[in-house]
Amino acid sequence: MAAARSVLGAVGSHPKLVEDAGADAIEMDASCPMAKVDHSVGTAPVFFAEEQWADLEMAKQIIRGVKAASRVPIGAKLSLFHNPVAVHAMTWEREGLSFITGHNALPSTGVFIDPEMEEIQGTPGQTALIAGPTMVPLSLSRLAHVLKAT
Repeated sequence: MAAARSVLGAVGSHPKLVEDAGADAIEMDASCPMAKVDHSVGTAPVFFAEEQWADLEMAKQIIRGVKAASRVPIGAKLSLFHNPVAVHAMTWEREGLSFITGHNALPSTGVFIDPEMEEIQGTPGQTALIAGPTMVPLSLSRLAHVLKAT
């Protein structure tokens, strides 16, 4: 129960700030692997990242917190790692999301080809992202599963 209070407390006035800035809707990035840290709840930071959204109970708490603090439609961006995708989409929809969007870019190795120097450069231990047309078949397949389930 402490986790629920922390999540709901961390949401706080953030949705209102976004609405006051003129937002017509709020999309939560549930697909980002980078943690968003909120220190506004006591001394313990609260983390919001792809890992927390993968836990269906935690995702429900986040959705409830934002929904309670918001007047505009809210949605979330699915991750490629939220599997099975239909279960996540149905759960999020039941909790009150107004929309669900596709996913973030695919992680890959950190390789950069420098055509001027004719060299392939990489950064050991670092990652890069694959985006664009190479993701379309995977994206459409996953979103088709979402549409069938919701």
